[in-house]
Amino acid sequence: MNTLNFLFEKPVEDWIDHFINKEKFLSVLNSSESDLNHLAHLAQLVNQFTEQALAVDKEVEAQIQKEIDEEDVGYTRRKASKLWLCALACCAATGWNIELIKKHCNVLVLRAVLGKLLLFCFPDRGPNVEKDVIPEIFNDTVEIKQRFCRPEQIFSTWLYAKWIVQLDVTGRFPEPVAKPTVSNPLNQYDANLILADQFRVCIAELRLRTPDALKLLERLLNEVAIDVMPIVSKESFTEDLFKENNLDQPTASLLDAGPLQTSLPHPHFRNFDGVESLNWRTHTCYDLLCDRFAAGDFVESRNYLRKIIEAWPNVMALGKMEINQAMTNEMNEAIINGYCVALGLRPLAKSDEQLFTTERFFYSEISEKTIDHLSLANQSLLRRSECYRIASTSSAPFSCELLAENAVEEYRRGISASAFTLAKINSSNGGRLRLAKSLVKLMDICHENDGLRLKFECIIEFLMGACPAFAADIRKVEGEHVHHFKNILMKILPRRSKTVTPDAAAIKDLLSGGTDLWKLIVSNDVSEIRSIVSSMATKFNNPYRIRPSRMIGEAVFKTLPPSSADYIMFLLGKLEQFAKVGNYAHWSDFVSGCVVELGPIGKSQDVKNRLLYDAIRVRLDTWHNRYCRCANTSDFQQFTSALLDNVKAILPAAASMNPPPPLAHMMLQTVAFLINTLEWDFLRKIQTLKLAYYDFILDPVAGCSLS
Repeated sequence: MNTLNFLFEKPVEDWIDHFINKEKFLSVLNSSESDLNHLAHLAQLVNQFTEQALAVDKEVEAQIQKEIDEEDVGYTRRKASKLWLCALACCAATGWNIELIKKHCNVLVLRAVLGKLLLFCFPDRGPNVEKDVIPEIFNDTVEIKQRFCRPEQIFSTWLYAKWIVQLDVTGRFPEPVAKPTVSNPLNQYDANLILADQFRVCIAELRLRTPDALKLLERLLNEVAIDVMPIVSKESFTEDLFKENNLDQPTASLLDAGPLQTSLPHPHFRNFDGVESLNWRTHTCYDLLCDRFAAGDFVESRNYLRKIIEAWPNVMALGKMEINQAMTNEMNEAIINGYCVALGLRPLAKSDEQLFTTERFFYSEISEKTIDHLSLANQSLLRRSECYRIASTSSAPFSCELLAENAVEEYRRGISASAFTLAKINSSNGGRLRLAKSLVKLMDICHENDGLRLKFECIIEFLMGACPAFAADIRKVEGEHVHHFKNILMKILPRRSKTVTPDAAAIKDLLSGGTDLWKLIVSNDVSEIRSIVSSMATKFNNPYRIRPSRMIGEAVFKTLPPSSADYIMFLLGKLEQFAKVGNYAHWSDFVSGCVVELGPIGKSQDVKNRLLYDAIRVRLDTWHNRYCRCANTSDFQQFTSALLDNVKAILPAAASMNPPPPLAHMMLQTVAFLINTLEWDFLRKIQTLKLAYYDFILDPVAGCSLS
């Protein structure tokens, strides 16, 4: 038995450990611990209980279809109801911590558990939450008081609408692409991809409810009668869960349901935790702010942000918020200040008044005064882009000047202006002058920062070289450091080259002179190369960059004697150089001398076959290089026709050769050539080729040949 004692720690308790032991489950729910580990454990239990409840619900449907005994169906239904109650009790124990639960539950689980909460809160609306309950709670034609008569209904709809809004915010940013299973040789359905597609469809369906959720939250904010938001407590779900059994027995199971009950276990909403109006309204405004900001509705975002700023001192005066902080988005002073900077409002740490003197400044017509104010103040890029949007969509003549101001701010932040931006500014005299003024002004301001000043000097020099008109505008600007650029235009203008191209005699003299190694490199005569190699005093080593083709080199290198290996490889490397430059005439002349130098090796049938197929490969490379430039000329069409006949002749013959030539070294060029010449039928009929490129192209070839 000692060999079985391999666990160093106690195993993590699963849902079944709590489901069969009531006291253990109650101790977890009523634990006074508030650390992240305990809350994470509760969130994991929510996920596990919900998955089990969904599975048991499917089991109930299967039993009904099979016409199982009614008592067995009732037992399974009670089990499913208790699983749902356990899941909701864990949710309540976390303080309805949606942000934390989302980290441990996927969107399908959250949709199921919140939908079950709505069904429990609206028992008279119908069994289907999507068809019966949700359309009713989002029906804005009925007053709030008539739709939500009980406290739990107000809470459940408020929580569900907040979750929809938060889901819309996260859904605007693309999720990481789901990766398929690494090993799937049988090409079976991939569970990861199927589950990812289910998530995508679920999020898309839920986001369609975003407008309704926004309207509902707005109406709840405007409802004066809702002073205190009732938060459902965990005791509401445990009353029916344990009343059928003796709680004094520590191992009593939740499955001991006793005799068949006339009604299923359900929550009893009697206990609520009240949250003051200031807290829940502020958090709701924050959710609406996040959604409208993500949607690009900055006007509404400012309205909600002003409400938060107005209520923030009173919220902070209450100390720790009564509502659980993780129940909503993490709203703190740093995040609110970030929204203030982005939306052009003064941060909370300073005051609640706006950064600008009047409200009319932002919405006024763009003018010279507006642009000067933007250049003086440390404005945000968002505000600058909003001003530019107003100017570009109106008849204001200052849109290019605003674009220039934004370009300078981007340069200051280390972001290069795009070519489109510079072209737009260059097209306007006012835009170029504004760009010059702003750059010089900012350089004067940053004169103590040598690094930043040097960066702006480089930017100005670049712009002066790229646009001569900008250099003329620089001369019109007055500044402390602008004198450095007064005469810079002549310095950076390109001067005409005075280098004289050498004549033919000088080039011929260059090729004929030099060392023996240089003569080897420039020579194209086999006999001359042989004599130079034999006359060299030191041992000749083949240069690294001169390599033969793989088609010929594989067969020749393994049979060459060591004494002549470097010399033969050099000849074959020179042969491959002709192939790379597309000179087939010199290649065919040079290959004859190479065969003579090979001696008995060149007479073998394998080498002859490889030389034949390598010649086709060289012609294929030449064809591909010429195809994009002169495909319509008559000589190229004749060359294509002759090459096509050769390819059609040698490919079927390759299977009968012994040993067969390595077609893999030329299959890419061959398949591409046949595709470009639309030889679909020929590709489809060849059954002897079993190579990578050929196998890859079979499916598209079959489709093209049918069409």
